[in-house]
Amino acid sequence: MIKLTVFTPAYNRGYIIEKLYRSLQRQSVFDFEWLVINDGSTDNTDNLFQTWLKEDNKFPIRYYKQENQGCLAGFNLGVELAKGEYLSKIDSDDYVSDDCVELLIKWLTTIIDNKDVYAVGGMRGTVDGKPLKGIGEWPLIDKNTGYVDIYDYERAQYNLNADMTEAWKVSVLKHFPFPVFEGEWQAPQEIVFNDIALAGHKIRWFPKIICICEYLNDGITNNRLLAQKMNPLGYSLLWKSKVKLKISFVRRLYCLCQSGAFALYSGQPKYIWIDNNHKFLSTLLLPVSFLLFLRRRKQFKNC
Repeated sequence: MIKLTVFTPAYNRGYIIEKLYRSLQRQSVFDFEWLVINDGSTDNTDNLFQTWLKEDNKFPIRYYKQENQGCLAGFNLGVELAKGEYLSKIDSDDYVSDDCVELLIKWLTTIIDNKDVYAVGGMRGTVDGKPLKGIGEWPLIDKNTGYVDIYDYERAQYNLNADMTEAWKVSVLKHFPFPVFEGEWQAPQEIVFNDIALAGHKIRWFPKIICICEYLNDGITNNRLLAQKMNPLGYSLLWKSKVKLKISFVRRLYCLCQSGAFALYSGQPKYIWIDNNHKFLSTLLLPVSFLLFLRRRKQFKNC
């Protein structure tokens, strides 16, 4: 079995995805496959891959096309198609360090006999070697140990609450597919990774930059408000999922109010009570949710 699947969903990134391809060609080890799902691109992405598939590479490229279904449906398909024991998602507008795969595989050998840890992770950074989170914002990891094993919902405590580069065990991911809502294309990944953490699975984090990225104007991160507007059920579920965590009662009320507001914005208010273990509280909080809904509607008006 291949050790690692490098998975890349692509949508109209023909102008930049070659950076990632060339960085994969420069890897120091090649125990990986590159799995790419073209999510309905209308640019030259397909032409590029028809050329690259004919090139003599030291790693296999598996390329699939589908009608545009959004990044979560694409991720679910990637997990199903992956031939690697572990999967690492690298976005189409990023590229990796020359030792990225080597480091991921090296780190994975440290968790072989650890039943509590299902993934390893490194950092994403800028071209000039700074953490993506900000200048000087390095993880709070003991230098003597060199890593930290934590649940996904504990990341903020260790200054790891930013986009990172992980390699997850595929067999675990298959038990936690991302929710896909009709007419929506995106929802925060936090929903699923918190559920995996609550099931008892940790990630081993290393303070090393292995992925280089630059947020683009057409990227999800730079369009967070638009993402919330276009995917209200996904964000309603995000806030609903936060209630499962060990949080204060006041914070729980806040999360239920936010979940209700997004459900109201979606036009499907019944979703407030679906998969909700706090139906009574959510009902009592409806007036507050409605006020938040009005605020959200005003925020979304111009985006």
